[in-house]
Amino acid sequence: MTYNILIRMMGEFVILSDGQEYNSLVGKTRKGVAFMEYLILNYGKQVPKQRLLSILWSGYKHANPENSLKVMVSRLRKMLNEISEGLGECIRTERGTYSWVNLPGMRVDALEIMEIFERLPEETSETRKVALYSRLVDLYRGDLYLTGDFVSGNEYSAAFHNEYLNAIYDYVEMLMREGKYDAVINVCSAAQKIDEFDERLYMEMMRAQVYTNRITEAMEQYRKVTDMHETYLDADPSEEMHEFYAKIMRQNKALRFSLDGLKRELKEGVPPRGAYICEYPEFRQICYLMIPTLDRISCSLYMGLIMLGEQEDHPGVEEKVLNKLIGDLISILRENLRQGDVVSRISPTIVAVMLPSVNHTTGNMVLERIKQLFLIHNPEINIPFRYRLGEMVHSLTDNS
Repeated sequence: MTYNILIRMMGEFVILSDGQEYNSLVGKTRKGVAFMEYLILNYGKQVPKQRLLSILWSGYKHANPENSLKVMVSRLRKMLNEISEGLGECIRTERGTYSWVNLPGMRVDALEIMEIFERLPEETSETRKVALYSRLVDLYRGDLYLTGDFVSGNEYSAAFHNEYLNAIYDYVEMLMREGKYDAVINVCSAAQKIDEFDERLYMEMMRAQVYTNRITEAMEQYRKVTDMHETYLDADPSEEMHEFYAKIMRQNKALRFSLDGLKRELKEGVPPRGAYICEYPEFRQICYLMIPTLDRISCSLYMGLIMLGEQEDHPGVEEKVLNKLIGDLISILRENLRQGDVVSRISPTIVAVMLPSVNHTTGNMVLERIKQLFLIHNPEINIPFRYRLGEMVHSLTDNS
């Protein structure tokens, strides 16, 4: 009999039979899943019963642990047979040992990855190596999933993780030598989802971005690493990272974009949807820049102020609640205003809205619509919602 079975152990434990997912096995028998995982990771070996007892029941006191193992295996086989007839035969018992058998048509992602790890050092063909690396990136959807019932399971997971990162480093070096910088960026991006704290992945991505003239993206990566270290690791990035950033800055000053290159980079960017949200100093600078430009083309610029609650010195509502409401208001403004509209929280209770190219009537209609959406989102909140609208004049930027 040929099966169409896929067992995923990377990032989750799921069995797919003819495309249908069965992901409840962990909830039904955690020890059974741990038992399967251990046999799979020791594929090709006959695992003695006593070793399984120490792996699965270490620290537990049982009158008859061997009988508990036998009952668990019997129950597990029954569950597997309910997923697909005869599937329980993948667990083989022989002379006091257990082993895993891949039935015809069965695939296990962890076993495929283990095979890739074994083949990569021996493979001499660049083409076949690239195929193996690419397959590894596709299969490694998350670190090896192991239940808490798997004693010393973290050692297996760590070994997989380290092997994966070493393979990714080698793959990236190969792609860099071949000048395939876009592929480097894609591979590093996928690997960052597995290990978001691995600094080398950011370094390699930044190098590839510099080689493809994506200086802004490289600097964003640097800022991301810096923020990550400060927020989660309470440490600075490495000296190598700082030096590389300095190199980017030097290259940035020396780099001369052609007009076609600049146009191409701008076209590749996807503009954010809805209004632009910013801090007040940036909001003020945008206002200073927009007023004379709109004045030259005879377009108006209206400014709206929205206040939640009472005045700031008598807020009448808890700060935590107010912050949540202000956050909700800003989300509504972002999603329901146009690109080109600008929003900023200018005080604890007040949000400013910049509305280019509206008149007094349409501007009031916009703010009234925002008010109604806010009240719909927060029907339980009894808090004043006030707004004012006024036209900004070009004298705002007059220094006389």
